[in-house]
Amino acid sequence: MKYKYTFDEMTMKISGRKYRVIIVEDKIQLVSVFLMSDIQNDPNPNYVFEAIDEVLCGKREYAEFSGNVCLVKVYKDKSIIYDKLAEDAKGDWCEIETTELREFVEIWRDEVRRFYKKTLCMAIGA
Repeated sequence: MKYKYTFDEMTMKISGRKYRVIIVEDKIQLVSVFLMSDIQNDPNPNYVFEAIDEVLCGKREYAEFSGNVCLVKVYKDKSIIYDKLAEDAKGDWCEIETTELREFVEIWRDEVRRFYKKTLCMAIGA
């Protein structure tokens, strides 16, 4: 992994519910927004893996998918993530190597699985 990242936990004041967050380098901040808002707690974001893998394997030259907050354009060497909710209608964007984006999605998926499994076990007293 080329980029540094860490995980943290956020607890909602009213409900007490815990959420996992990922913190990444400033220059790729929209990667964390994409993971936390559009991938969220999806235990198997197959649509993302399929789109990225088809481009990396040469089956398609380009793929695009959109979620609640971000639009992602995938090319073989790089992917561009756009913020769809920008007030100025232009939006922030960042560029990341497509292989690195795929790895981030894998890392996030695995971490969310671990986190919620642990949280569930704590809730039931296991």
